[in-house]
Amino acid sequence: MEDQHTLQNQENDESLTVTVEQHLQARCKQMSRDIMSQAKVLTTSLNNQFEAGKEELWAAHESAKATVTSQTNPATTPAIKCNVNITIRGGPHDGLTALLAPRLKKDCFVGRSTGKKFKDKGLSLSKDLEVSTTHGKFELNKDGGVYFTDIGSTNGTFLDEVGVEEGEPLRLPVDGVLEIRVGASVMVCTLESS
Repeated sequence: MEDQHTLQNQENDESLTVTVEQHLQARCKQMSRDIMSQAKVLTTSLNNQFEAGKEELWAAHESAKATVTSQTNPATTPAIKCNVNITIRGGPHDGLTALLAPRLKKDCFVGRSTGKKFKDKGLSLSKDLEVSTTHGKFELNKDGGVYFTDIGSTNGTFLDEVGVEEGEPLRLPVDGVLEIRVGASVMVCTLESS
């Protein structure tokens, strides 16, 4: 009987004998299972956070869109209208008067051109050879202000005999006069509500 017990112990010892390689492989498999389990938990958590963030962004987008729509809706926003009275002093058009009506995105152009947008909706100074073909424009801005901007004239635009940078808008005063020289012509500009 003693021999049989010894034989069973030897068999048990052999079944418990594991090489280092087998132990490491078993440990790697267990670690791999643990990592995959943690990855699934993290993936689920991140997906939930993503969906919540996406819903929050859509809600913010819809709120901003509603705000912009209410601010730009013609039914709720009064139309801004302001006319520019111009009297020309000096140059070949001395004494000429004009009433321009710039509107949002509908500028009134000033230049030597005799084209329709100058004669009908802008100011044509065709006899002043110092004025560029398309010299500048009067524009109504969203803030309600009316501006004159030199749009690349050859001989420039002057305010109090000081050159104005191309593209630099000059705001017309609400209760005053602005004198802008283009070529030999001085535009004496005042605003009037329409």
